[in-house]
Amino acid sequence: MRSNQGEGLTVSKYYFEPNECLFEQGDAATSLFLIEDGTVEVYQIAGARTVSLARLGPGEVVGELAVIEGATHTRGARAISPVTALEVAPDQIEAVMDSSHTLTKLLLKHVVRKLDKTTDIAFGQPQIEHAPRPSKGVGEILG
Repeated sequence: MRSNQGEGLTVSKYYFEPNECLFEQGDAATSLFLIEDGTVEVYQIAGARTVSLARLGPGEVVGELAVIEGATHTRGARAISPVTALEVAPDQIEAVMDSSHTLTKLLLKHVVRKLDKTTDIAFGQPQIEHAPRPSKGVGEILG
């Protein structure tokens, strides 16, 4: 691991061997990873089977949905080949989000929830109803 600071963010560089997990399904969202080199598989465990959902490569991000949502990872990610990735901690993402307009934050969180739900439906996962989140009126958001 090596840490660098750039564009106001501190990132740590990690190296993963094939079959090594970046994070597992159910883990707390402690970071997101920007893949510099290699291939990462995103998977979901559904009962007794493991379903491969995506393969990601250089320039792609993994782990962002749970970090933005502030939840646990609903999917896991593991290296398929040797992987070099930059890790960004949630507190840094939160700082960026805090500096964003309220409407931008609202839209991003909505898109994340929709994407998560769509993936679950596509792979036949039961829908988990989340407790309603308090929301501001449109006037408060745009005001």
